[in-house]
Amino acid sequence: MQRALVLAAALLAPVAARADPPAAYGARRAAEITFRDWRLACLGDDCVIRSAVRAADGAPVLGLEAGPGGLVLSTALPLFLPDGLSLAIGDEPLREVPWRTCDRDGCEALAPMDADFLDGLKRERAVDVTLTLLEGVRVRLPVSLLGFTAAWDVLAARVPPAPAPPPAPAPRPADGPGSAVTPP
Repeated sequence: MQRALVLAAALLAPVAARADPPAAYGARRAAEITFRDWRLACLGDDCVIRSAVRAADGAPVLGLEAGPGGLVLSTALPLFLPDGLSLAIGDEPLREVPWRTCDRDGCEALAPMDADFLDGLKRERAVDVTLTLLEGVRVRLPVSLLGFTAAWDVLAARVPPAPAPPPAPAPRPADGPGSAVTPP
């Protein structure tokens, strides 16, 4: 009887594998964990943390996505591009960030994630993002940082640190008297 079960399992295994593509698809879907106003989103090993500012009707106004490379801010609002945007975090000086790309779906800016910037995001409860609309109207959008620190700490634990640079080559002997190599 046991031999028959093993034989049946061996024969049906390839059929079962082909018959269940949703299971394979489900493994590739993004997994999300919420930390108050921020979410850790992972697709396989690629993870970022995200938040958004929404209008009263629920429409997205500003998207934020943070990872080791920086904080990406995106919006579909009609913008006056030369002004870029500014980030105000607590008492720190304003960070001016240029728009780096735009397409028919909106524009995107990248604020590099240096240690001071990250410390400010982790320390404060909110950051103010100011941008200029096409009509010249300046708009200030407060962004909650509640949950940012917890989400960042989980992200930092999941993302391996950048690889160390390769070791420097061994020093070569200096050219000079007695250091010349004669050909054979």
